[in-house]
Amino acid sequence: VLFSNPSQISSNCNKINNTRIVLFGIIVPYVILHSFSEHKEFRFLLPMLPLICVLAADVMVELVIFMEDGVAPIDVDAVKNSDGLVKRVENDSRGKLSARSKGLFLVMIMLNYPHLLYLGMIHQRGPIAVNRYLTSVISERVQRNITGRTSQSIHYLMGCHSTPLYSHLHIPEVKISAWYLDCSPDCRSSSEEICESDAFLNDPLGFVKATYDHLPDGVCVDSSDGNTCHRDYDHQASLSKLPTFLVVMQNEAATISSLIEDWGMEHLGSIRHSISSLSRHNRHNHEYCLTSVEDGRAICHNPITFFSLIDVHFEHIEIYSI
Repeated sequence: VLFSNPSQISSNCNKINNTRIVLFGIIVPYVILHSFSEHKEFRFLLPMLPLICVLAADVMVELVIFMEDGVAPIDVDAVKNSDGLVKRVENDSRGKLSARSKGLFLVMIMLNYPHLLYLGMIHQRGPIAVNRYLTSVISERVQRNITGRTSQSIHYLMGCHSTPLYSHLHIPEVKISAWYLDCSPDCRSSSEEICESDAFLNDPLGFVKATYDHLPDGVCVDSSDGNTCHRDYDHQASLSKLPTFLVVMQNEAATISSLIEDWGMEHLGSIRHSISSLSRHNRHNHEYCLTSVEDGRAICHNPITFFSLIDVHFEHIEIYSI
């Protein structure tokens, strides 16, 4: 797309395929209109990615022709066959790819693979990794008959839409009920209510106490800013009881860990989520800690060190269990 020139397209449209103009006419307005939205996510561009790939591939072909022949790229010539039908005829002088063209593709691969590996294996990997870890733990407990029951509950005290749910929680003959903090459009559109996700992030300790400390069904949590009302769902009554598993981000876990451990829940494990910071390597003290302001309790994790020079600190997702 970067190599493409719209002005060149309009001035040479008798030579250049009109498909490129059509693709620009679809992609550009779509991107501009979505740029005015307050809520932006990369997934909103997914419908345009196939068209962008077609456009980029068309330009890459011209770039390769230019590198091979040393002349300005020209699209395939349109001619008529004996039947009077239009067909496309390739330029026979193109030949095989040269070392320069192969080098170009190698550079493109080298530029894209680091991003692919980072986004696919490191950045925000926690949500799926957490559910895989939980399913393995539940399966092991059921096989060893540790829990003595085939019903498990998981509560995700995390931000809005932080984890996938039942699509990654399938275990044969085990019933899993999952609950997450509400951040629905109905909740956000009301000026008199505070969404559960916002209430928890604003006051993790207060929210946990109000939610699990024998909260009657259907009662709203009073706050100075308004009312926090729990969403109605099939397992609403279980809010007054501790779940089998509790999943919390490291920052909020540092605040509520002492309380939920007093309730009899134990820290089960930690899952790396995303990179939080980089620092110079300190061999004497390189732990990344978050400390609770309530009781001074800290949750610490060792970073990953590269070449004994750089420490990569990760934000973790903490898992607690009965």
